Amino acid sequence: MMEHLSLDELFREARAAAKVERTEAFKKQEAAARRRIDPVSAVPEPLGIFADPDNWKQTRGVTLIHGPTQTLLGNFWELRHKTVPDARRLVRSEEPIPVTTLETVDFGVVQLDPMIPAHQALSERFVTLDVQLATPAVSAARVLLRVEYYEQWTARVVLVEPTTFAEAGEILSLPAGIDILPGMTRECKRAVKLA
Repeated sequence: MMEHLSLDELFREARAAAKVERTEAFKKQEAAARRRIDPVSAVPEPLGIFADPDNWKQTRGVTLIHGPTQTLLGNFWELRHKTVPDARRLVRSEEPIPVTTLETVDFGVVQLDPMIPAHQALSERFVTLDVQLATPAVSAARVLLRVEYYEQWTARVVLVEPTTFAEAGEILSLPAGIDILPGMTRECKRAVKLA
């Protein structure tokens, strides 16, 4: 004897069968993908050893100066790779750190501030001020500075003489000719404008 199903019941059975079919197809695709990517036989990415933070060891503090513009770029932690001795990373530190070396770098950058045309002459004046740097957090009293202006804006604040900055057990010596504007505190930048 044949059982008669209503259209609603037939529709429910068809939907259930389709769902089972889709689930089985998905499981087959997933299993095939797992077979293709076997974690045991997978070849590691060549640069993967450099992406793993456990492979890096923090060594010393470095102050960077941009050579062509003589601009203070800030303090960086030097990290050395544990298995590749020549590989190193520099990571900027916003906090005061003990600095053991001063390095000059050249990124091939012609000009750090794109708002100042390279051919434009800058006006300048000399001032003596107490200077506080934000990064690193050090200061020096009565520093002779050459302040360079582009139109009415302060473009650069350059050390005229070699200067030693100190604070809370940290000493930073910078040679003459370094633009310290990027590293100055907001209050110190304000004092330059008012001087």
